Amino acid sequence: SALVQQVISELIELRLLDDARFEDALIQSKHRQGLGPFRIMKVLQKKSLPTEGVHEAIEDAEWVNSMTTTWRKRFSAKPTDRKQYLQQARYLQYRGFN
Repeated sequence: SALVQQVISELIELRLLDDARFEDALIQSKHRQGLGPFRIMKVLQKKSLPTEGVHEAIEDAEWVNSMTTTWRKRFSAKPTDRKQYLQQARYLQYRGFN
């Protein structure tokens, strides 16, 4: 037990065991997967991590670009009627964009 505590302390000192670093890496990973801020916050909550860093880690302009890229991967044209609009809006909401 004492050995385990010593090893953990050393890992924390070397920043090899760091919750903030893990949180940043997770946010960046999920962002690259095309998830929006709200979906990423849910992932962080499931892992009992703070969610405040989501908006700090990625600028608002990047969220818009990410949403546009996610939309383009799924849809080829803007909606022409209410049904298509709702379908596309639901998809983006599911991905974590609002």
